[in-house]
Amino acid sequence: MRGLQRRKDTLIICDRCNADLSRSGALRIHQTDTPYDYSHEQLFECVKCGNIVSFGKSNKYNAIRSELNGIRFASKLEADRYKQLMELQRAGKITKLKLQVQFVIARGYIDPRTGEKMRPVVYVADFMYFDTERKIWVVEDTKGIVTNNFSNKWRQCKEEYPEYEWKIVKRDDL
Repeated sequence: MRGLQRRKDTLIICDRCNADLSRSGALRIHQTDTPYDYSHEQLFECVKCGNIVSFGKSNKYNAIRSELNGIRFASKLEADRYKQLMELQRAGKITKLKLQVQFVIARGYIDPRTGEKMRPVVYVADFMYFDTERKIWVVEDTKGIVTNNFSNKWRQCKEEYPEYEWKIVKRDDL
């Protein structure tokens, strides 16, 4: 999935096939059933080539949202890694591939002094699978940019769940 290019404020060009999408009927709203809410972003489909293009708020770290096999991914890197993991699963090297797995770092509670409800701290990993060769569960996250917030949650998860192997995948690793 790529973005739209806007030229001269009136012309919209698909960046895959260079079709003029500003003409009537050249662009249609793309409908998808996904568990993610990207309400700040509109998805369109180029009628000529079928390219899914997004238009709206851009990502803070310039990640390009992607869709593969009807599954929406937050970045192209995450979609590419999913494709690799599916190939490994078909080859029998991994099994039980799971997406968007939640790990609770700190449980929610009610503050006894104020009565305020405190929500749990949760880390959501991109992938989790069982490595059949090494006989171990692996938790993976794809990262283009490692932030301080991510580093803290990652460290806490590794300490809280030592039974898993924790792995960060970057673009260079693919």
